[in-house]
Amino acid sequence: MEECEALCSRLTIMVAGQMKCVGSTEYLKYKFGQGFTVKIKLNALHQQTHAVEAVKQDMMSQFRYCSIKDEHSCLLHYHVPDPTIRLAVLFTKTWST
Repeated sequence: MEECEALCSRLTIMVAGQMKCVGSTEYLKYKFGQGFTVKIKLNALHQQTHAVEAVKQDMMSQFRYCSIKDEHSCLLHYHVPDPTIRLAVLFTKTWST
């Protein structure tokens, strides 16, 4: 999908040789999308266990159905399956640990 976004303005979905849907990448993501991915990178000062745990707890309380997909020392990778959640909520969030 990323390659298509870079090269095309419209996409077609075909199933068993028949065209099922055509539209822009935004339209297809809205119509058939399964949520979104959130990656949070903490700076070196926030790598302590209590800071990471505070961010994890806050994500779980903010986005009820999110699930953590991967976790490394300072990178948290979440999947949020609800596409109706407003991204403004996430982009205005600040963590002070």
